[in-house]
Amino acid sequence: SQTLMAEPEKALVDYLYLHRHRFVPKNDFWEEMRFQNLEEISFRKCHSFARYFQSQKLVKLLESLKAYAKLDSMD
Repeated sequence: SQTLMAEPEKALVDYLYLHRHRFVPKNDFWEEMRFQNLEEISFRKCHSFARYFQSQKLVKLLESLKAYAKLDSMD
């Protein structure tokens, strides 16, 4: 039997999509969520995965998380 593992970007997009109704696209929300290693995420790849979901909320969450990741990397 073979084990398949999602790319980090696909796993992130799936997670955001599945919980989008509970998530808020704001920096203080992302800080509370304590996502780690965001500097290793390709947000371009995330957006290509997100297109399949056709969800504006998902796109807004990704844009907000990307902005937060840039702020967080400046610390």
